Amino acid sequence: MADPDTPKDDLDPDAVPAEDEAAEGLVEDAEEEGEEPAPAAEPEPEVTPAAAEPEIPAPQPASVQPRRRGGFVPALLGGVIAAGIGFAAAEYVTHPGWPFAPPGPTPEALAQRIDATSTELATVKGGVADLPAKVTALQANTDALSARIDAAAKDTMAQIAALRDDLTARDDTLKQALAALDGRVAAIDKQALAAGVTGGNADAIVLDSLRGQLDDQRKQNETLAAQIADVAAKANARIDAAEKQAAALKADADATAKAALARAALTRVQAALELGGGFAPALADLTAQGAKVPDSLAAVAATGVPTMTDLQEAFPAASRAALAASIKATMGPSLTDRIGAFFRAQTGLRSLTARPGADPDAVLSRAEADVNAGKLTDALTELAALPKDGQAAMANWTAEANTRVSALAAVDGVAQSLGGK
Repeated sequence: MADPDTPKDDLDPDAVPAEDEAAEGLVEDAEEEGEEPAPAAEPEPEVTPAAAEPEIPAPQPASVQPRRRGGFVPALLGGVIAAGIGFAAAEYVTHPGWPFAPPGPTPEALAQRIDATSTELATVKGGVADLPAKVTALQANTDALSARIDAAAKDTMAQIAALRDDLTARDDTLKQALAALDGRVAAIDKQALAAGVTGGNADAIVLDSLRGQLDDQRKQNETLAAQIADVAAKANARIDAAEKQAAALKADADATAKAALARAALTRVQAALELGGGFAPALADLTAQGAKVPDSLAAVAATGVPTMTDLQEAFPAASRAALAASIKATMGPSLTDRIGAFFRAQTGLRSLTARPGADPDAVLSRAEADVNAGKLTDALTELAALPKDGQAAMANWTAEANTRVSALAAVDGVAQSLGGK
């Protein structure tokens, strides 16, 4: 029998005592042999030893655990969470729509920009393709003008030669007339001397008459000499004027031809600046026509300068690098500030539309808007407000932009000088 004090949970309900199993086996053997089994002595009630009382362990004194102090990891985790919350709040305020990137241009807008760019390139290429024909026509016009000037100069020189011949002939005639007059004067003098030798009233009258004729002849000679001098002076003046006119016509023709050829060469240089590539041959033609080329333009003639499209495509990557460097340079000293700056630098989120403000992201947003509008000078002015580290990160892009700005300014100066010719 089970001890009533034994817990039921400790007993196996399917367990059978070993003694009962043995007795049952004996009964079965006797029945098989056909013997009547002897009355079995009534077994003494088996006393099942009481199950051992479970030992209740004595209560141990509670161990005093040392109070755990806050470690670095919880503090770091808390700082990260706080920085993340602060960063998310700041980005949500300064970048509407964050964390989703602002919508980019629609496919229709992109298609319009592509069409506009293609139209501009086609116009520039068409102008460049027409340059050889224009130069040929200009050369033909210059040759025709030179021929006309040469013909006019030859005609003028022929007129000058005719005037000189006429003047020489008149001078010879006048000289002959003067010689004849001198002969007559000498004859009159001889007559006067002869009359003076003979004396008499009649001779005195004749002498007075001869003296009067001599005075008249001298006056005529003086008048004729003055006329000759006047004719000679007028002829020389006409000759000088004709020579000056011929020289001026030739100089104007040469200047017009040089200016036209220089403008054609300058157009080739401008096309190279827009399409990319070197322009050394065009610059050599420009210099050959007497145009003064700045050193800043001559220095990039062999390699060319970055196109506006190149600078626009390279700006986003340079802007992200500058923004990351600027954030690192301007972050606060606290752990939260550093973690927030790290997240901002890693995500690379930046404003894609111009917005006011003096922070690096606002400065870069306005600069990118200027670049997309083709205003490189304004963009460079904006970028000068970045921290030094941000400017250093954009140094390559800034140098290329300055190279293009300098080249365009030099070309504008050359164009103005040619326009005054």
